Amino acid sequence: MANVLVYGSVKGIHNLATAVWVGGLMQLSFVVLPVFKNRLKEGKELRPLLMDIQKRSSLLVAISIPILVITGVLESWHSKDFLGFFSFGNTYSALLLIKYILVIAMICIAISRKAMMAFANALIGIVVIILSGFCSVVRT
Repeated sequence: MANVLVYGSVKGIHNLATAVWVGGLMQLSFVVLPVFKNRLKEGKELRPLLMDIQKRSSLLVAISIPILVITGVLESWHSKDFLGFFSFGNTYSALLLIKYILVIAMICIAISRKAMMAFANALIGIVVIILSGFCSVVRT
């Protein structure tokens, strides 16, 4: 029973950190930035407000990334199908490797702090979530 509690907690925390990071990217990319872009065309000065939003978002991302790395590693170790971090030995490990590469790309984009890259990062985040879904169904 303790194993179920630990693994369930790790999985739940991982999912929450994913929701915070990718959900924030989607909100920023598909709601906030388009509104700001339209308002800037109208000549309204909104850059300070956008910088404040990005600053607060960056804090959530900075908290989410280490949580995702730690819980992701713990989830991998828990799986019987996991063959190693750089393995294509089975479908599960291959999907995880692709997911890891995409998450590393997302982290690099997040570190660059370019608002213009938020859309690309949101799209990558969506792909990562879809890959996670496939990982959950290919386990033996």
